[in-house]
Amino acid sequence: METTQRDAVAEVLAAVRALPLEARVEAWHAMGVELFEVAARSTIDWGESSALAVDAVTVDEELAQLDAERRALEELTVTAAYVSRSADATMHAFAAAHARVVTRHDVLEVDQWESDPRQFVPGEFAADDLAARLGVRVGTAEAWAEAGDAVRASLPRMFVMAGAGEMRMTTCETVLRELEHLEPAERESVEGMLVSGRALLGGSAAVKRRVRRLLASLGLSTPADEDASEALVEVSFREHPDQPRLTQMTVVMDADQAWQVQAAIDARARQLAQEHERLHGGATRYRMNRARVDAFVDLLLGSVRFDPIVRLTVPVRCFEDGVTPGTTMPFAGQGSGMPVSFGAVVRSQGCAAPLGAGQNGDGVGVGASAGQRRAATAPRSTTRVADLHVPGVGVVSAACVERLASTVGAAFTVALVDEKRGVTRWTSRFTYRPSITTRRFVEQRDEHCRFPGCMRPGEFCDADHVVPYADGGATSAANLQLLCRHHHRAKTFGGWAVAMRTDGVCVWNSPTGAWYRTDPADPTAYEITSREGYALIA
Repeated sequence: METTQRDAVAEVLAAVRALPLEARVEAWHAMGVELFEVAARSTIDWGESSALAVDAVTVDEELAQLDAERRALEELTVTAAYVSRSADATMHAFAAAHARVVTRHDVLEVDQWESDPRQFVPGEFAADDLAARLGVRVGTAEAWAEAGDAVRASLPRMFVMAGAGEMRMTTCETVLRELEHLEPAERESVEGMLVSGRALLGGSAAVKRRVRRLLASLGLSTPADEDASEALVEVSFREHPDQPRLTQMTVVMDADQAWQVQAAIDARARQLAQEHERLHGGATRYRMNRARVDAFVDLLLGSVRFDPIVRLTVPVRCFEDGVTPGTTMPFAGQGSGMPVSFGAVVRSQGCAAPLGAGQNGDGVGVGASAGQRRAATAPRSTTRVADLHVPGVGVVSAACVERLASTVGAAFTVALVDEKRGVTRWTSRFTYRPSITTRRFVEQRDEHCRFPGCMRPGEFCDADHVVPYADGGATSAANLQLLCRHHHRAKTFGGWAVAMRTDGVCVWNSPTGAWYRTDPADPTAYEITSREGYALIA
């Protein structure tokens, strides 16, 4: 950098340092936005004083200018990367400071209560408001704050390097996890070796390998923990984030088991590929990844004998004979507001499609009362099956649903839901705990914790009364929401307030006065104004 440029930067920096901290951050953000606008232009204005601004005349001059511009853009990109890494470290430091301030605030507030029955740990809800503002999960905001303090305390030199943009905070966290079993003196010595070498270059995976090799050479490797390894063993399913018709299956198993499974899958995949080549030749392409998936399914299902009982919540559209498809069928037992045997589990007996909700082969509700049986003598209804969305798995085609329905023993949980509003059509229960059917519907509607930005799966959440049961709140889908245990406590003890509409939309108000809207099954938390919030729940 030329002397004049250094002087100009020093002058600007001195002026910025004279500003209050909040104003400095605002100036930082404004400068970043301005630079992005420059970088996003198709042609960059390099400034009149720059040699790059001279218009080229000949081809050689144009080539020389393009080379100069390329070198300049490379330097700018590298500098932007330094700024990005520095900003990430700064964000961690601010999050940690925010957590300390909230914790101190809670300590002082608790001291004033004396006999207040509320019980919570000071700082327990420090990250909730911050997470909602940032549009991230609370666990993520908490992790940023914890990492900021942990890296500062345990790896001070790396923390300074991250603040200068010389390494990523994720790399610092990776190193910290690998060194957490060491004594402070040992950790300090190993940190010095890592900083002085090239071990911190590259991604987190490469850094982790280098750190482990260094620890092994020093005789400081992490001791084997059988209990920790056993706790990680699992099989899980998750809907593919980009293709809803695909499902991701994750299996964490012992390495020796994985080696045997891999060998079996590869051997069977080669057989399937050879059979496909023999039958089809080169007419259709059979990708090896597809062959491995087919081999896995073939080996798994071909070696296991079982009675297929599939329990799914099947979305169906029911209508009476002669009624225009798309209109809502009147519910049997409408006078009581209760559909016939709502959510009953029915077993197919070789039928081409699942039975209507709560109907057996005679069209009469399973376990229905006498009055409901009389109401069920209305014209017989038919059921049309649509593509099925299974939370956590993805979209299952209607053809697959019908195949399952045609299998003797297949079980389906059928829920009757208002098509327009998406709410249940049954009366409130007068007990604190919701019925299995109500709980199942709330899980299907919400899918995850309803707190702004939280994605904790619904199966691990509490069914919370929006209007407390003690205050007359009904145990019904219109007054129940899924909240993870942490955010259930935040609503009870942390100063958060929530209101819920009949269509499941929740409006939250934070202890600091911010407003958020969360929609059923939507992970996005919308920050709104108080006026919008009052309008939504009016």
